[in-house]
Amino acid sequence: MPLRAFGYLMSAARVAQYLPLAQVQMVHTLHTGNRVNGAPLETARSCAVRYAGLGKLPLAASGLKVAGGLTFTTDPLEPLELDETKITAALAKLPHAHRDRLLNGGHKRGADAIAYIAAHVQMHDTAAALLPLRPEDPEPIAPSRIISLGAQSERAFYLARMACRDEGLPVPGQVETAQLFTRHVLPPYQFDSRGCSEPPMEEILAAPPFRQPLEWAPIPYEKVAAELSATRDLTYLDMCMNQGGHIYA
Repeated sequence: MPLRAFGYLMSAARVAQYLPLAQVQMVHTLHTGNRVNGAPLETARSCAVRYAGLGKLPLAASGLKVAGGLTFTTDPLEPLELDETKITAALAKLPHAHRDRLLNGGHKRGADAIAYIAAHVQMHDTAAALLPLRPEDPEPIAPSRIISLGAQSERAFYLARMACRDEGLPVPGQVETAQLFTRHVLPPYQFDSRGCSEPPMEEILAAPPFRQPLEWAPIPYEKVAAELSATRDLTYLDMCMNQGGHIYA
């Protein structure tokens, strides 16, 4: 994962300051990624475990406390059985730009776009049976309300999810939900596919950005080779480490 992926964790920690009773659940969709996108399960799990282990460093440096608890989790082993004809009907009612983005994105990855939307409904709109990522991670609390955080790339999926509700898609275990969008431009959990030589998450161990005692130092933007989107996302992470508020677009 790229270094900027910690922007997700820090966004969640910032939001948690206003919701002291909420458990923050960092969900790694390992099984969905394997089933829908063909992502190697064990490779993805290893990466998620490294992310969880390194995540304590930016949290410690920021001084933020997650009063309701923080846990790293994986998605359920099996997908939720949903009516794909209703999902298809809901998708048809989206504006052309968003519908095409969802369908074309699935085709580019060789994935089933409808199955991917169904997975988003399962993860964001139901009390899904999440699993602890590591033995030391606290047991996920089954929620009655969910506030999801997503990058700008999640907007199309959010519209698809809301269209499914409007279409009357039956969803077992559906709960109340809300959606917050961070200022991330790119999906924060994967390297930019356009050849950007951005720093990996292991850069978090370097000095900079950390000194003893832990202090957040400026991110080495010069390591990002002329890629404005990745640079913007690193700037966002830097802001999350140093400022309160203003983390949403």
